[in-house]
Amino acid sequence: NRFDEELKKFSTYIFIVGGRLLYETLHANMDRVLPSITTIFRYLDNTQSKVIEGSFRFNELRVHLIKKNLPLKIWISEDATRITGKIEYDVKSNKIVGFVLPLMNGCPVPNAFIASSAKTIAQYFNSESRANYAYVIMAKPLNDTAAPFCLSIFGTNNRFSNEDVINRWEFMKTVAFEQGIEILGFSSDGDPRLLKAMLLQSIGTSISTMNDEMLENNAKVSNWSWFIIGEPPIIPDQEQNKEIYIQDTVHILTKLRTRFLKSNIIIPMGNYFATVDHLMELTRTFSKDKHLLTVSDLKPEDKMNFSSAEKMCSTNVLTILENIPNTHATIAFLKIMNYILTAFLNKEVSTEERIYKMWFSVFFLRIWKIWLKNKSEFNVGNNFITTNCLNCIEINAHSLIRLIIRFREDKNLSPEMYTIWNFSSQTCEQFFRATRSLTSTYSTVVNFSMKDIMSRLKRIESINKIKAELLNSKIDIQFTREKTQPKHTQHMCWVCLVC
Repeated sequence: NRFDEELKKFSTYIFIVGGRLLYETLHANMDRVLPSITTIFRYLDNTQSKVIEGSFRFNELRVHLIKKNLPLKIWISEDATRITGKIEYDVKSNKIVGFVLPLMNGCPVPNAFIASSAKTIAQYFNSESRANYAYVIMAKPLNDTAAPFCLSIFGTNNRFSNEDVINRWEFMKTVAFEQGIEILGFSSDGDPRLLKAMLLQSIGTSISTMNDEMLENNAKVSNWSWFIIGEPPIIPDQEQNKEIYIQDTVHILTKLRTRFLKSNIIIPMGNYFATVDHLMELTRTFSKDKHLLTVSDLKPEDKMNFSSAEKMCSTNVLTILENIPNTHATIAFLKIMNYILTAFLNKEVSTEERIYKMWFSVFFLRIWKIWLKNKSEFNVGNNFITTNCLNCIEINAHSLIRLIIRFREDKNLSPEMYTIWNFSSQTCEQFFRATRSLTSTYSTVVNFSMKDIMSRLKRIESINKIKAELLNSKIDIQFTREKTQPKHTQHMCWVCLVC
């Protein structure tokens, strides 16, 4: 039997999504309609892209961007996820997978664990460390509807420094430039090493430390040097980096939520206190249809519950809180959360409003911090947000200004590329969710080894490729989970705001 390419692609899609049991059942009951399992495996071997642990796929990325008619400009995000730490042998590459790849100038060294002999393999187990995390580097094209591309994936034990991060970024910028690709910026999720690298690359020191020095040296707010990125380089003889650094807004919101919900944390502001008790009273007094909050939303156990953070700082909640006595501090804290969320994740607000709300939050936090320092009964460590969270907010506010200036001055950047809601580490989170959901019927295993996640990466890319090709083919095939991207409102002439 011979099968055309469209049917092979569709059958491969069914096999990957439904699993082997489903496909074998369909094949057995639909005689000569579907290709055999052997044909599917042969098709996957011939069409799947080659993924080497620790290598950077800039050449494949360039081909992908050109083929999809996308601009050769990307945004990089990095994140890691826990894996089982299982050591496995890869037959096709003759390598041992699951050990921590050594770093050279911050970059992993591919092909470090070749299975040349049994003695060599034994030495790996005696001298090397198991990888407990899969580190993923994703590239998001500057197009709102374009899917992100996995640039590199490798196993790690999470023991690397901010110097390794900076060296890796420099290597990536060099290789990308050789391929004609421009990296606009980098994102992470508040990881201390990546955050420190961003601070060092931007201003050469901690933003919060510099703010304290500025506020102490300036008696009048009118003399306040509020903007500290984009000035002449802090480090002598060091050129200012063109790249922009943004921390993930979702993680910032969940950190603020966790701080607010902690029962042992007192959050004073003037004569008032921000407390979850006000929200508990709100849920008891007003019906759910008015605020959408539930009791479970106000429990601190789930630290990554972004949906809860979104509901807590919604406009409806802030409006209702005004009817409850002594809630001024709670309203102020939740208002900051609302403003930070709107500034980076709301697609329909103007750039002028983004700047206002982000910098309103920064100024409020700076003044609140100085007020706490002048109160002997309180201290910043116990009664303020964490330093990590504050630095994330500050660097985002400064990067927002730098981003607008960059778009204004660079004629190669069009307004359609200004998709600030995509400049985050959520592309990595989406990849992790996709790999965990890629399980078939009768399979409840969601954890994976390094070899598993690389295999799933190839299958995810195969699914995306098959869907794109079949949707553009002559035959009419429907994918029920495909959602039409919403059409965003036309961007305002935000460039003129800084002219």
